Amino acid sequence: MPLRKLVQRLAVPLALAWALTGCVTIYQPLVTLQRPAVINPEYNNFDGLQLLLRCLPTDYTDSGDSEILCQNLRTLFTNQGATVQVEVPEAELPPAEEGTARPDLVIELTSKQLHSENSALLWVLCYASLTLIPAVTEATFAQDVVLRDADGFLLGSESLQGRFVRYFGLGYWGINALMDLIVRPKEEKLTGAAAKTDFSRDFYGQLSQLAFHARMRQLVLRGFEAPIAASPKPTLNPAALPGLAPSPTEFTNPFAAPGRAPK
Repeated sequence: MPLRKLVQRLAVPLALAWALTGCVTIYQPLVTLQRPAVINPEYNNFDGLQLLLRCLPTDYTDSGDSEILCQNLRTLFTNQGATVQVEVPEAELPPAEEGTARPDLVIELTSKQLHSENSALLWVLCYASLTLIPAVTEATFAQDVVLRDADGFLLGSESLQGRFVRYFGLGYWGINALMDLIVRPKEEKLTGAAAKTDFSRDFYGQLSQLAFHARMRQLVLRGFEAPIAASPKPTLNPAALPGLAPSPTEFTNPFAAPGRAPK
């Protein structure tokens, strides 16, 4: 085969392979993911806690994705001292062991996509320029979190939202790779797994913070459930009963019903 025809035949596959190395994904935290998390997920924050994680599949995440999410979160909370059970509807998980303890805290997670944008015009320009002009895709997601006790009492809820913007093109990637290498500090790099690392830090930190707040709220509410000692029955003073002169040291309730000892 002549060299010219070989080059023409391989031009498109080579361009695609060239472009696949040129993706830059930028993560933008929204709403609660922007808040600072005080809790450190590397500490033993939930020692002795019986935790149930329930990841619910949706149109955005199927049972397989939900199972991966729950397994990752199991590792997160296990590392913080909790004993974790996992429930994913429609997923083939091993059955719970007999005698499993009743959970102290139940966390339900539901994923959904709020917005997506993918311009066909930018893709045309991208391929026409051999990826020197980047194609841009954008997606905004939400992770709804509900925290309850084993009886279903609501202890907290939040929606963790974030946006991922992906720039597809060797030109954009090359400029940012060079800046990461020369200018940007390590924690501000954009290429590689920077977006995934930043998102994991925010998501795991905020989820741990929500679980900690729910646990503290639960312990405070349990403190109010302690039985109150019954007050001793008052000794009736005969002089204060109806028909007898009231004791000068006691106050007679004028609204007391006839035949009832005044308060």
